[in-house]
Amino acid sequence: MFKIDYLFYNIIEKIKQNNSLTTAIDNVAKQNNLSPIELSVSFNKFITEINKSYKTRESYIKCRLSLCSERVVIILSKLFRPLFNTTIFWFLIILGTVISIVFATMDDRAQINIDFFNSYQLLTLSSLCFIFTFFHEIGHASASYQMGCPASNIGMGVYIFFPVFFTDVSRIWTLPKRKRLLVNIGGIYFQLLINILLILGYFLIKNDSVKEWFLYLFASNSVVITTSLLPFFRNDGYWIVSDLLGIPNLLKQSDIWISRALIGRIEHRNPKIIIFAILNQLFRLWIISKIILAILQIISDCIYSPSLSSNLNSIIWGILLLVALYLMCVTQIKKTIRYAKRK
Repeated sequence: MFKIDYLFYNIIEKIKQNNSLTTAIDNVAKQNNLSPIELSVSFNKFITEINKSYKTRESYIKCRLSLCSERVVIILSKLFRPLFNTTIFWFLIILGTVISIVFATMDDRAQINIDFFNSYQLLTLSSLCFIFTFFHEIGHASASYQMGCPASNIGMGVYIFFPVFFTDVSRIWTLPKRKRLLVNIGGIYFQLLINILLILGYFLIKNDSVKEWFLYLFASNSVVITTSLLPFFRNDGYWIVSDLLGIPNLLKQSDIWISRALIGRIEHRNPKIIIFAILNQLFRLWIISKIILAILQIISDCIYSPSLSSNLNSIIWGILLLVALYLMCVTQIKKTIRYAKRK
């Protein structure tokens, strides 16, 4: 978008009324006692400027692949739109939250035996969790459609080094904060609905083997809900916090403040940004410490049990953790240097 003054706006309006460029400029110049030649020169400079190629900001999601076109997304959104009736929405989101917490804290269901499943069953369960995550994105799309801003597509890509789904709801930036928050919550809302169905299935089914499936799916779905609420990644929680605080680009602004603070250039910023910046850095340090401890544990296991066959999975996992640690540190260092150099 470009901001233009009323003269250029009037010229464009006259062109839209099927006037030629010359006629439009002459009319506007006459109405404002200006020289048509000088106005023409200025307007042509403006046109030249907006026709330049500008480098757009690179998306934080890499290797994007579209899974559903806008037409398919709209069909799915219309199907689930009734769930965003105000009464239905608040009833189900409160119900889903309460029974999920109660079910998760029941002692006899605190431990999940993953060894119960063979490799094929685990693959099936992982596929179902994959579907649940896709349903999460339909929640965002349906909420966006309900707010009058249909999502343009649903796809998947890579965020940092994780495969992720995404829904393009960029049109919601035209909405007021309350409506944007509803779209942000839409994905978590749909996963809470899945939890309700899984809990019902757990109590209605008598077969212990099937109950184990429901329990594992509930745990996996709940983990996704919890991580989605974390505000330190660009998940739902981040957009919710950003909208609640009324601070766009919250993550970037917090990184800029930290970068400047590290070189002694303490800037006077919104206290909310400073608090978020400190909490964000503490969270990152906690993640890095956990990765380092996991790598050290793998090294220790390999030393005391040097058999390659018994440690193969641990070695592969250790390599992945090293790559993750490298990417996190390098990305953060580059970002800190870039922001610190800015005037």
